[in-house]
Amino acid sequence: GVRLVGSEMCIRDRLDISLAPNPVTDQTILSIQKVEGLQWAEMALFSMEGVLSKHFKRSTLTEQVSRIPIDTYDLPPGVYFLLIHTNIGQATKKLIVIRN
Repeated sequence: GVRLVGSEMCIRDRLDISLAPNPVTDQTILSIQKVEGLQWAEMALFSMEGVLSKHFKRSTLTEQVSRIPIDTYDLPPGVYFLLIHTNIGQATKKLIVIRN
């Protein structure tokens, strides 16, 4: 069988994901580079305390670089973790929400 730990390390190396701008006020863009076998992504945003702040419906990834807007205007300022779940594994990105 596949060991989850080994799999996650492999996935993290394979998935090319970025968030910009970060820190963010109103909206950030999640960019996901297309890799072999990657078909969709679903995201969830968690607070530092592990509370689910937002869930984003599944997006089909058809472009070479898929850009998914993530609205943050309705979130209190703070540090969040964006969990990106895909059909080939998952990754986590730290997101900082600020107010001017």
